[in-house]
Amino acid sequence: MAHSATRFSTLRISLSRRRAPAGFIYKKKRVSLDALHILVMDEADRMLDMGFSDAIDEVIRFAPATRQTLLFSATWPEAIAAISGRVQQQPIRIEIDTVDAATGYRTTVLRNVCA
Repeated sequence: MAHSATRFSTLRISLSRRRAPAGFIYKKKRVSLDALHILVMDEADRMLDMGFSDAIDEVIRFAPATRQTLLFSATWPEAIAAISGRVQQQPIRIEIDTVDAATGYRTTVLRNVCA
């Protein structure tokens, strides 16, 4: 029984440790974004769903101001639109819609939406 208690304590301690935020890692000189030319945020909506909003903001804050930012998202909620508005200049927005009609035909429409 004592062995199980020790394992539980170890598990509890492990679960209580937090990951270092992006800003902390940058400030400690663990990673440099100075040479970054292209910032790619893929599945941005999922990152927000998983609670990474602050981490996204930190990476953006430490990335060079002169860069290209590519933002990919399956959905376009207000939070994603807000991030786009803060980090992109003259963005080109491309929407891809798949429509399943009652006839069973599948149509994919690709269109450029200028924001």
